[in-house]
Order: sequence, then C-alpha cells, then structure tokens
Amino acid sequence: MMPAWSCVVSSAISADNPEIVAAHEARIPVIRRAEMLAELMRFRHGIAIAGTHGKTTTTAMVSSIYAEAGLDPTFVNGGLVKAAGVHARLGHGRYLIAEADESDASFLHLQPMVAIVTNIEADHMDTYQGDFENLKQTFINFLHNLPFYGRAVMCVDDPVIRELLPRVGRTDHDLRLQRRCRRACRRLSADWPAGALYAAAPGQRADARHPECARSS
Repeated sequence: MMPAWSCVVSSAISADNPEIVAAHEARIPVIRRAEMLAELMRFRHGIAIAGTHGKTTTTAMVSSIYAEAGLDPTFVNGGLVKAAGVHARLGHGRYLIAEADESDASFLHLQPMVAIVTNIEADHMDTYQGDFENLKQTFINFLHNLPFYGRAVMCVDDPVIRELLPRVGRTDHDLRLQRRCRRACRRLSADWPAGALYAAAPGQRADARHPECARSS
C-alpha cells in the first residue's frame, strides 16, 4: 500500500480486503466513505442524493448540470459521470454533490444543505433489522440533518415519500418545513410537476413548471 494519511472504504468493501488489511497493519486510519464525505461537506455547500433507485443517475445529472453552469463542483458518485469521464472530481467551486448511501445507514453522517430523495423501497433490510418502518424513519432522520434554512427535494410520485411528507417537519416548525420541501414529480400537487415527457437521444426531456411561474424550462 502506498504511503497514505488514511484509507477510505465503502460499505461494499469487505474487512479482509488486502488494502484494508495493509492499512491496519501500517496503523493508517480506515474511515467510512460517508465519514469522509461529511468532513468534506463541512467546508462546502453540500447536496446529497439518496433513494433506493436512481440516486447514482440523479447525482450524475446534478453534477453535470452544475459543471455545465460553470460552477466547477466537487462530486463523488457511485457510478461514472459521463460528462466528466470519472466517478469523482475535486472542483474549485463551493458545491459538493454526493451520492448518499442508505445501505448501511451511513448517510446519517452527512449534513448537507440540500437533500434529494428519489424513492424509498424495502431494500438492504438486514441493516434495518427487517423492519421497513425502521428504514423509513432512517430516511426521516437523514432529512432532519438539514439546517433550518436547507432544502428537501422529494419525488412525490413515490407512494412511500407521499406517506412520509407529514413527518419531514419538526414538531415546532411543521408548517415552515412543509413549505420549504420542494416536491418534484408529474403530479399536479407537486411544486414542480413535469410534463411533455419525451425521448430525445441520449436521454429524455421534459418541461417543468412551478405553479407561480409563467414559463417552463
């Protein structure tokens, strides 16, 4: 193992991995991916994307949008960001965009300014003692890591997310937090409903319109 200050591992890496073993033997600290991200987010405007499905794709999309806008973001993704040709990149801008992993509940380490939740299904149930309610509460706890001025972006096309919306707020700020929850989906009850969906290589296109806005984009 090359000289290093620390060894960062994801939940997919087993404890008997040769590099982890070598790090322990060399007394190099071994830290979890989410702990590293949490430390980096302390110095950036963090955007964390969670959900059972679509978080890797959404992280890549958000990273590409911010890069195209000239904001030079830092991003850490579980999959390839095709526009950049890499999984992770250190930018000089103020934004850090990261895929948040719920498989081992390590996303609770993160304290982002913006939290995106795409959907919630019964997955990785060994982490949650086979209790779906435990998994749902963990997502709520993740959203509660937001500061009072933060933003939650939740897709209310997902039935579980619709069920959890009343629990996103805190007991003393329910109305305020409900108002700051930007819900992105195709339903008319959403803050940003999407319409005119159509395929366009190399992906899909849609119009998004806020009820208070006269123009779509």
